[in-house]
Order: sequence, then structure tokens, then C-alpha cells
Amino acid sequence: MASEQRLRHHFLEQAVEGARDALQNVPEVAERLGGMATELSKIGDQLFIANVRKGELQFPKRYINSEGIPLIAVHRGTKVHVPEYAAKMTPRQEAGLRQRLGTGGDYPPQDMYIRTINDHLAHPTNSDFQLSKGLAQVRAADLQQRNPSRYFAGNNFAPAYRIYGRPLLALLYGENQPVFAASPMLHEYVHLLQAFRHLEPLHDEATPIHTADLNKELEAYMFIGPVADCLQTAGLAADEDENQLRIYKDLVQRRDDSGQMSQLQADYLRFLVQ
Repeated sequence: MASEQRLRHHFLEQAVEGARDALQNVPEVAERLGGMATELSKIGDQLFIANVRKGELQFPKRYINSEGIPLIAVHRGTKVHVPEYAAKMTPRQEAGLRQRLGTGGDYPPQDMYIRTINDHLAHPTNSDFQLSKGLAQVRAADLQQRNPSRYFAGNNFAPAYRIYGRPLLALLYGENQPVFAASPMLHEYVHLLQAFRHLEPLHDEATPIHTADLNKELEAYMFIGPVADCLQTAGLAADEDENQLRIYKDLVQRRDDSGQMSQLQADYLRFLVQ
């Protein structure tokens, strides 16, 4: 293994180990997260280090029919091509979707529908991405399914859903960061968990995709902010842990009594992600 590749692998291994250590060896973290700690630990166990060669994501075929999540380290702005086999749904994602499928008269057979979804997810228009901002990015091809009542059983459905393919996690590499802190890593774990939801409801056909994305950011910060608080109390917080905590506190100050994302929170999150 070339020295540069060894350095990247070591960087990724440290990031995963730091997140695992926070979940398993800081009791206050598991206590604050409750059952979510187990879910995030499972996500960490699904990660495997993949490679980018000549601009293309590559990983061993043994992971294709698994729940494995590719983990890569990239320089900012590096374009990565995601091949067809890496963009389609995992077996668990397919199984979850099948459980929700209906049996209406105009409904296509399940296998045909799953193949169609996977073909859309693996379409060349979905195949390239780059880490242009932030420290990390969860990338998953997605398909927005409008008017799903003809495909899904039951009546309690939103007018539109988003369906995801296999996610991957890209971490920013090469900008003098010696280690990837635990809180931002676990923040990305929440986004990975979101990608494994069988269907992501869009509550209105006119709901912009970015509104749903803001809700996902809010969820991640609200889960991981308390983790950063625990790490700070234990004297284990790095700068990026402190940043997660600061954003969490800002979001708490901006919430209202609706139980939903407030306008102040939405505006603040738009500022963060722009």
C-alpha cells in the first residue's frame, strides 16, 4: 500500500475509532443518547474503508450484497464517480421498501418496481459528487416518488416520498486536521441512519427538497449536541466538538412551542449549509 493511501486509511480508522470510543467509553454519552447509541454503533460497524482510483469509487464485490457503507477520505473539490453497483439499494433498503409496497390493480410486480428504482438510482446523472464544503458529506442517490398511493399499501401516506440508495461517507482530508472529532463523525452517522429509512416522507408535493434536508440537519444537531456537551464535561472535546455544541445551543434558543422546526431554526440552518 502506497504511503499516501496508508495515511488516508489511518485517518479514516482514527475517525471511526474516535466515534466508537465516545459511544462505548464515555458513559454519559450512551445515557444521553439512549437507544440511539445502539443504532449509531451499528452504523459504525457497517462502515468499511473504500478507495478512489482515477476518480472512481471502488470497493470489493463482497460488499455489494451487504449493508456495508463505503468510507472515503477526499480533498476538497475532488470529483468522485460512483459506479452503478455502489449506487443501488442495499438488501436491507430493498427489503424495507418491499414491506411497504401495495398490491393494487395498477401496481407493477415488486421485482420490476425494485429494478426500476435501482435503475433510476444508478442513472449517470446521479453518479458524480464532490465534497465542496464542510468537513464531511453523506452521499446517497435518491429518487422522489410522487403520488405513491398506487404503489404503497394503506392510506396514511404523504403525497410524496424520497427513496435512497446505498449511502457513502466522505471525510475531508488534507487541510491540516490531524484527526476527525467524535461529535461531527457521529453527526454524519445520524445522516447515514436517515438514508436507511425505508421511505422519507415529504409532507407536501410542493415541499422543496431543501426543506426536508434542513429537517434532517436539525435532527442530527439535536441528537449530537448533547454528545458534544458530554465530551466537553469530560474534558475530551476537540474544536469541532465545541462547534457542534455551539450550534446545538443556538438551535435550542431558536425553537418554538410547535414541536416542529421553527422559522428561526430554518433560517439559521440555511445560513450554516449555504
